[in-house]
Amino acid sequence: MAAAILAACVLAGCAAEHVPPPPAARAAGPSCTAELRAAGAVFEALPDREGPGECRLVDAVRLQRSSVALDQPVQLGCATATHLLRLEAEVVQPAAQRHFGQRVVRIRHFGGYACRARNGDARGRLSEHALGRAIDIAGFDLADGTQVAVARHWDERGPRGAFLRDVARGACSVFHLVLTPRSDTLHRSHFHLDVGRWRRCDA
Repeated sequence: MAAAILAACVLAGCAAEHVPPPPAARAAGPSCTAELRAAGAVFEALPDREGPGECRLVDAVRLQRSSVALDQPVQLGCATATHLLRLEAEVVQPAAQRHFGQRVVRIRHFGGYACRARNGDARGRLSEHALGRAIDIAGFDLADGTQVAVARHWDERGPRGAFLRDVARGACSVFHLVLTPRSDTLHRSHFHLDVGRWRRCDA
């Protein structure tokens, strides 16, 4: 059933639906950090953080490099970091080869863990960022120095736009919730990717 829902979302987009995290989203502890090391990530394990309020960061890492360079380090739950590396291997790099004939060498992002409500609304539901389950991807740098930015190239008809739309569609098979410029004006500049309690694909 979940697979059928996801397939429909990939084709047409859908409203968020509550789903339990899959086993991969609950991976934790030494087995999770071992998976990061095996994939070539550079990171520092962080102590658990509780609060303020309902915010918490468990099995956290400060990711300095995933399978490629990051424009800045990012704090994430370890399971979220493993999903990011899976996205790079299964979706981002194959799409870069299809559209550009070269690899992505850097990912640009707007951050991971942040103790806040959704969309910055203090009265809203707690954001998955507040639990270390989300990352906002702003763009990609290719080996030849070409930059692909969600804000500038999402609607472009050429290879950069096609690449971004392919990455968004592929992200729906890795992350639970994928928000893009299709979602609303708050996501014109980035992809919100999370492994939280809700499933939605706005690819």
